Amino acid sequence: MKKWILFSAMAVLLAWTAAAHAAGIVFTFENGQITGDTPKYYEFDIYVAASENTKIGSCIAYVNYNTTGFGNSIEANGKVTATRGTLVTSGAVYDGPKLNDNTTTKLAVTIDYTSGDPTYGADLGVTPQQWAHIKIEISDPNTSAGLSFDQTMMAAGACKQSDNNYYDPVVAMDTDDSSLPVQMAGIAATAAEGRGVILSWQTESEVDCAGFHVWRSDDREGRYNRLTTQMIPGAGNTSSRQEYAYTDRQVTAGEEYWYQVEEIALDGKSTFFGPIRAEGVSAVPVAYNLSQNYPNPFNPETAFHYDLPETSPVRIAVYSLIGQRVATLVHEIQEAGRYDVIWDARDSGGNSVPSGIYFLVMDAGKHHQVRKMTILR
Repeated sequence: MKKWILFSAMAVLLAWTAAAHAAGIVFTFENGQITGDTPKYYEFDIYVAASENTKIGSCIAYVNYNTTGFGNSIEANGKVTATRGTLVTSGAVYDGPKLNDNTTTKLAVTIDYTSGDPTYGADLGVTPQQWAHIKIEISDPNTSAGLSFDQTMMAAGACKQSDNNYYDPVVAMDTDDSSLPVQMAGIAATAAEGRGVILSWQTESEVDCAGFHVWRSDDREGRYNRLTTQMIPGAGNTSSRQEYAYTDRQVTAGEEYWYQVEEIALDGKSTFFGPIRAEGVSAVPVAYNLSQNYPNPFNPETAFHYDLPETSPVRIAVYSLIGQRVATLVHEIQEAGRYDVIWDARDSGGNSVPSGIYFLVMDAGKHHQVRKMTILR
């Protein structure tokens, strides 16, 4: 969509140039991303491109924004900052950006050309270049950015070349309605003997959240590697608290690790939370073991854990007193570690089983172990 908008805008400019022999300019939004922890910010670039080779002079962009997400009068309230883009970095001939609230819902961004010599202007052609970088503090993450240019105001002499000739036309039709981030309530990394490091996090709300990835490094400022092979699914859109967890079993006792949680939005954009530190403990049990379930007797569900000292084929099933298999809870090859299971007292068909005595049976490698369980309805 972004490429189509830019192509369409450039087509308009080229057609105008052919008819009126004037150079036009097009404005677009690029590189939107969420940054920061508390508070969070939405950062984006404003790019420009011309219909032919020119030298850019003084320009002003009028940017509408979603006041629900960012608040009103963001310049007066100190919620926005800006820097010059790579196109106009020279402080000798360019000044700004200057920011002001054109209205309570519209930001004016001005970069002035200060040299009296038009030959010093930065070269701008048909290839889009970064004109400005904007950073706005997020007030409410449960919405979207709602960015757009005021095409009408910008068309009326908003941008000059360095020789003081106006760009005409000025095309500013682009929008950016990216979702603002998941509101993270907290992240914790806990070392658990026999399990490794358990990373847990909670969100207060989610907007267009596809899911999460977990990253790890052995140094806070070092390179982070992704641990998750598949994305941990998010809740999509919700205003209720959600809880997530991931267990890192590939740790060494006494080693220090740093973790980050990456949130992936439905539009593919990502936000990183953290880092947070944890010290590794042994994730490898010394022997096979199947714990007694708890509670016991139970209704409607019970929990247990089991230990694997090495990678093993594991089968855990529930049997009745007459030896009939009621449910298979685990049947796969698993890496060494400690695993937790909850059984809801249902058979393999999803039906509730009656009161009585049942046997929990684990076969892992050459290890065989049985525990007795009692259901009281």
